[in-house]
Amino acid sequence: MILRILIAALFLVVSQFSYAENDDSDLYFICDKKISWVMLSLSSEQFDKQKRLNRETEKISISKLFQFTAEDDHGNIYRKGSSSTKRKCGEFQVTIKGGFLNANPNGELGAVEFPLIEITMNGRQVLAPVSLGQCETNIGRYNYMSKCPDNWAVEISAGLSAGFPSQKTPEPYFALEHSYTEIRKNAP
Repeated sequence: MILRILIAALFLVVSQFSYAENDDSDLYFICDKKISWVMLSLSSEQFDKQKRLNRETEKISISKLFQFTAEDDHGNIYRKGSSSTKRKCGEFQVTIKGGFLNANPNGELGAVEFPLIEITMNGRQVLAPVSLGQCETNIGRYNYMSKCPDNWAVEISAGLSAGFPSQKTPEPYFALEHSYTEIRKNAP
């Protein structure tokens, strides 16, 4: 029994270490202004692939968007919010903010930081804020800034429909690739 507990604890530590190793705070912005097509991804593979297609690409550091308090008497700092940065791609205006689950970086899930994306077109919101990352449906904190899993994605693409003869202007469309963890109990 004790051996099982030790193995489970070791597995938990290793999986957390692996997550931290693979977790970088870069967002990949990919744009084709001519056709008003934009992609926001956490995948450097997509970035490299789209760059080869001669699309405009930019790597954005999310960690630079966070604002922190001064150190308290115990040497602790806390997130007090985030600034935003905007990018234009054809008809789309993309606003990128920093999202977090806990203001205390050393607290429960405090290390989790992610980009929060909103897209507007002609001053009108066309995509409500979506958090980029993987969420866990059984942990309520993941619903703090965006509802998990509905408004969480690992990749967002936006474009304008080609339109139909009856359609006067092209309409925006969005493709969200989701990845989330769901814990279920045994069936009764």
